[in-house]
This record gives sequence, C-alpha cells and structure tokens, in this order.
Amino acid sequence: MPTRTARRWARPIRSCPARPTAFPWRRLEHDACGPHLRVMTYAPGLPDPIHDAQFYAGVSARRLVAFLIDFTVIAVLAVLTTLAFGVATLGIGFALAAPIGAVVGFLYRYLTIARASATPGMALVGVELRRRDGERFDAWEAAIHTALFTVMFVTVLPQIVSVAMMAFGRDGRGLHDAALGSALINRPA
Repeated sequence: MPTRTARRWARPIRSCPARPTAFPWRRLEHDACGPHLRVMTYAPGLPDPIHDAQFYAGVSARRLVAFLIDFTVIAVLAVLTTLAFGVATLGIGFALAAPIGAVVGFLYRYLTIARASATPGMALVGVELRRRDGERFDAWEAAIHTALFTVMFVTVLPQIVSVAMMAFGRDGRGLHDAALGSALINRPA
C-alpha cells in the first residue's frame, strides 16, 4: 500500500492491457480509444518539477515575500530582546545586539519549521518545506536546515549561489535545500 505522501502525488501511466504489469494498483478504463489499463505509480519522494509543476509554480516569488515577512518579525523580536537585555544589564547587554539577533533568528526559524514545516511567513504565502521523501520536517532536520540557512545567510558567495539557484532553478531550491535534498513547495490542498 502506498504511503500517504505517495498517494498525494500519484502519476498515471498508460500501459498496454495485453501485457500485465507488475504494479498492484491497476484498473481498467474506457475512453475513445477503447479499454486500457491505467497504472498508477506512486513516487515516494518530492513532486517532480516537470510533471507536478503546480507544486513549484511561483515558489521563488513567494519565498522572497516569506523571507521579508520573517525578517521583519525576527528584527522586531531581536530589537525587543536586545532592549530588555540591555536594560536588565544596565547597558552592557546592548553590546551583544548582533549575537542576540542571530540567536533570536535561529530559534525563530528552528521552532517554527520543527512545529509546522514552515515559518509564519511561509505559512502566510502558502508554501511549506518538505523532506527528500516528501514528508514534513522533524526537529532534527529543522535544526540542520536552519543551521545551513544561517551559514548561507552570513557568507557572501554561498548566499549569491543560493539566491541564483532559487531565482533560476526549475524547483526554486536554495543551496541549503539542495544540500539536504529538501524543497519548498506550494502547500497541497
């Protein structure tokens, strides 16, 4: 029996009714050409960017909007945390504004991706992250994805490569997505 994800992205293949196939999921269909077997293969991974293009349509633009939303939320949270820490330490904590911002950003992304496989910005624009096998992220993969995203965000060359991959790639993956084998897709209905 195919998994829940495999059923979601089933791909029909037309085969000859005279030759039995090895697939257990077969049914006889009739159309203008006569009866034929319709075989459903169940791909246990991510949707194919060519055959299932609807899952990747507009993902790059949505990803940019989601990034801007999340960046704004992280900036507000980081400023509030830095202010609270600075006041609590009588001004000494203001010197730690950059590390506080990095920690707030990491925790924001990690906690939201581990919980819902999407940040609030991603959820607002209707996209979510999926693992190599097509399932949602768990806590461990969310931590690795967030760490790779953070490295790509703070280093110039990997960030340029990642943005180019997202803008011009067929599936809109960044360098950190390609390293994990994950993808950002439109939320399935």
